[in-house]
Amino acid sequence: MRGIGPITQKESQVLNMLAEYRTYEYIASSMYITTATVYNHIASIMIKTGVHKKELLIKYAHEHGYGRKVAV
Repeated sequence: MRGIGPITQKESQVLNMLAEYRTYEYIASSMYITTATVYNHIASIMIKTGVHKKELLIKYAHEHGYGRKVAV
């Protein structure tokens, strides 16, 4: 079952950086938030997407257009 509501702008920023294989510490410092807040955003994203493992969340992010775009 998927969570209620769309992914917020902040969650989208976190998901984008996670898709770029950034560390939680890097994400926190670049967004001027705490690492605990990053964990909270990721937990919320996992609820909303129904994806409950970090590796699968990264795969989900890539499949949905998050992360760097690589020229072919």
